[in-house]
Amino acid sequence: MKINLFKLFKKENSLQEIYPMSSFDILLEPKNSYPFFASLKNNNVQAYSARFMVKYEDVIKIENLIELFFLKKITQKKECVSFNGKALHYFRFEEFNQTVIDITTNNIDLIKMLFDERLTPPGPDAVFPNSDFESLGSLQGSMEYWWNVYWSPFWKVQSEQEKKIYFLRNNISNDLRDFMILHS
Repeated sequence: MKINLFKLFKKENSLQEIYPMSSFDILLEPKNSYPFFASLKNNNVQAYSARFMVKYEDVIKIENLIELFFLKKITQKKECVSFNGKALHYFRFEEFNQTVIDITTNNIDLIKMLFDERLTPPGPDAVFPNSDFESLGSLQGSMEYWWNVYWSPFWKVQSEQEKKIYFLRNNISNDLRDFMILHS
């Protein structure tokens, strides 16, 4: 007798049950919204998902917003919560010695509040504190990965004026500023 192990261990897509069509709302994102929430509708999951790096102090803001909308305090690095027909998968982990948040939810009001928080990921100098940005020509390896996955989604939605303000507010050196402009 043959046993198909793939079928034995294959799970149905439980996300389709957690995020049903009946609780899906269209998210009309502002033009310059960050973090970027991608629709999972093409995967038959009626929710949005985002992965973004945050400064340590922003973790509390995010978790407080989740508690506000789902009436449950986040106490673990990985949680699934639901309230009033809306659901959220939350995962917090460390990468590049920084905090990364992964959220999947169908609660567009929470997403809009996250946009309103104007979250900013840690800059290149915080993630790569020992780098000589003046001597770096091209993005490679871990810096390229970090730039494409975590920094670029934030940086691309900033206007030229917002970028200038970022440089001033964060006391960015000329070498780092030139590096950031070069790779924009």
